[in-house]
Amino acid sequence: MVKILMLILGSADRGAGHRLGMIAITSFISTLSGLWGVLVTDLFQFVVKMGMVIVLCGVAVLAVAASMR
Repeated sequence: MVKILMLILGSADRGAGHRLGMIAITSFISTLSGLWGVLVTDLFQFVVKMGMVIVLCGVAVLAVAASMR
């Protein structure tokens, strides 16, 4: 992989390994950031949906109770 990077980046020194490391760290941080954004979005959707389900359950119970009178 380092040889391929050295050919692509046009570098004959061993600094290509350091650049590869920096690319890996940046990719890792970007991935975590993306996963964090997905986590926050999913949590928000879960809270909204659970609130709607709780309200729907209450309405259903009231509808059944009203129909039994």
